[in-house]
Amino acid sequence: MVILTASPCAEKTGNVTIHTSVPQITAKNEQSDLVKKTFTISMIPEEQYPSTSWIRVYTDGSAKNATTEGGAGIYIEYPNGEKQSEAIPTGLHCSNYKAEEEAITHAVCSIRDKANKTISVVFLTDALSVLQAINNGKLPELEQDLHNIESLQTALQWIPSHCGIKGNENADLLAKEGAKQQQYENQVGFSEMKTIITSLHRTPQQQDSYHQLARPEQTTIFRLRTGQNRLNQHLHRVMKVIPSPMCPCGEAEQNTEHLLQHCRIHQALRNNTWPTPTTLQEKLYGPVEALQKTTRFVEETGTQV
Repeated sequence: MVILTASPCAEKTGNVTIHTSVPQITAKNEQSDLVKKTFTISMIPEEQYPSTSWIRVYTDGSAKNATTEGGAGIYIEYPNGEKQSEAIPTGLHCSNYKAEEEAITHAVCSIRDKANKTISVVFLTDALSVLQAINNGKLPELEQDLHNIESLQTALQWIPSHCGIKGNENADLLAKEGAKQQQYENQVGFSEMKTIITSLHRTPQQQDSYHQLARPEQTTIFRLRTGQNRLNQHLHRVMKVIPSPMCPCGEAEQNTEHLLQHCRIHQALRNNTWPTPTTLQEKLYGPVEALQKTTRFVEETGTQV
């Protein structure tokens, strides 16, 4: 069994290690994307996985509504400067988890012939649940494939999603491209089918249109909902990195409600986006079309959340 650890210095079995954290990135969602990006970029090339001696393999998975039309994205950087990109459909019936698992599985096959015992390989992924499953012995075939890689050492490294890490963003785009390709009618195991059925048969009270959004849209809505964002009120009161919580309009503190409902700077855009009065509840917890309208509004204001 591969040894899973939250420490940057993992124990290992054979030549395979799993790291589930990035040094200095906290478990709580209290750090900005810029902070997460800075710590991750510092770790990857400078400290643990220098490009001169590591094959760096970024993977990601995506599925429509988390239940169907899956895609796997693989972006590989080789020490000689070569780049490799793959977009792969992962089946008509597929969860996000399965797509992420397939991405790593396909990536192993992609680098197997190019790895050797003088070079190391790291798989960089935001799929924490897949890393945990490998460690817990729930993916024995993938675990064995990882051990069979002829490398100096093999590592699996969790990285935060959607904070501007180029390799991760490339893999995400490739996964979405793979999901759009012609899908095959795939067999689905009991566990995967249970996940899909549970998602499809949620009651209206259990459904949240948030889960139908693309990941960047989910990030925006999550930050607006929780208040853990880059608006001035949070940056001043919680992060203590700016001198004032006030909105640039000068009329109130800049928070989610002020941005979406009141800020005069964006009043024209607000009227164009929502021609009729719309509650904050609708903008943050309404149907998927309402949430997408909110994310478009935020993007068009140029406000970083």
